[in-house]
Amino acid sequence: MTMPLDQLREKRNQLAEKLKSILDRVDREGRDLTQAEDDELMAIQAEFDKAQREILSRERLDGLRSKVGEITSPYGSRPPISTVSIDGNNFGARREPTGLSLQLKDGRTIRCAKYGENIAPTWNGPDNPLGRAVRMALTNRDDPELRDSVSGLENIAGGYLVPQLWAATIVDKARSQMHCLKAGAQTLAMDSGDMILGKILTDPTPRWRGEFSTIQASSPVFGAIELNARTLAILVPCSIEWLEDAVGGAALIEQTIAKTVAQELDRVMLIGGSEGLTGDPTGVINWTGISKDATPAAPTWHTLLSMRRTLLDANVDSGNISFFMSPRDEETILGTRENGTSGQFLVAPAAVAATPTYVTTQLPSNLGSGNDESWLIAGDFSNLLLGVRTAPRIEVFRGGDDNVSKLSASVRIYTRVDTAILRADHFAAKRTEPAS
Repeated sequence: MTMPLDQLREKRNQLAEKLKSILDRVDREGRDLTQAEDDELMAIQAEFDKAQREILSRERLDGLRSKVGEITSPYGSRPPISTVSIDGNNFGARREPTGLSLQLKDGRTIRCAKYGENIAPTWNGPDNPLGRAVRMALTNRDDPELRDSVSGLENIAGGYLVPQLWAATIVDKARSQMHCLKAGAQTLAMDSGDMILGKILTDPTPRWRGEFSTIQASSPVFGAIELNARTLAILVPCSIEWLEDAVGGAALIEQTIAKTVAQELDRVMLIGGSEGLTGDPTGVINWTGISKDATPAAPTWHTLLSMRRTLLDANVDSGNISFFMSPRDEETILGTRENGTSGQFLVAPAAVAATPTYVTTQLPSNLGSGNDESWLIAGDFSNLLLGVRTAPRIEVFRGGDDNVSKLSASVRIYTRVDTAILRADHFAAKRTEPAS
């Protein structure tokens, strides 16, 4: 199995540290290498060179892929289409979403970032800068390569502030893991704590008219959305022993923070503002204007067909529809049999099978008075926005009575975000319960 590139870089850096440690020891003691040290040095050097060659090769291929992807299509600038065909029937050409351009109330236009596009400034320094900065601050171990790349850690009361450029990279690492963004949701960089966007309420109604007759007006089709940045905070305790001994600790720190942020942002984009929670942004199921059936029922293939029909009736392109469900609901639907519990498993209708489905624990199965309900969601997720006001502020602390007594440290992360839906009628939700 191929090692992920970030882990391969971490391995290379660890090998470099071993080489440096041996050479520093020899220089410090003012002697030549022993035979054992020379053999060890040669073995580590060979392993280092192998890792370095693989890293350079894979980085070169990634660069080529990026350049190829930027080549203009001979058919113009239209986004690529992937067609799903089952039994000869095409149930929707799935078009990859482009970054939306939104009109603000003050007249400015701002462009959103789609999945795969970074919103943080490009970082050309060492790998895993955030994790390495945290580890350096907490263990007091110098990291010359990282320290020389920028001005370094800023002292604050009781700890250190990680440079904004390093902290900002965690947003894009989290975004790359978010199911909502993979389904087409867009990211908007907020330039203030409150932003007002224009949105479409309903499609306008065209009307035919006779000569000299009055044109009948449509209902209002435009409205406004207000984004209000909310604060998402995380406090991560770390033992000094783990920080000093863990192999690949820097990469693990970044992966853990990014995964935690991604899961919580997925949750609030789907079900935020419900089930007794306060202060979080409003998710799809609590957004005014979506098609919502709150009567619990066990989901079936027909449930998904019905939700799909609701969206098609709202003029949603079939190729832009995605389903979201909990693992429990996926099992219930896939486990449907012809004769209750004894017949053959039912095959998914072709139109449903052609629709991307995302299964996530961020749609919990313990909602409701019986702690056994969940939600199914269908929608055109290119109409779902994640507004990001600030890049995460990441602070590292070793002080405090609790940290001192437990020989531990704390990493505090916070960022400010909000969510919004541009077309509420392009989403549908169904309350679910276990099959009886």
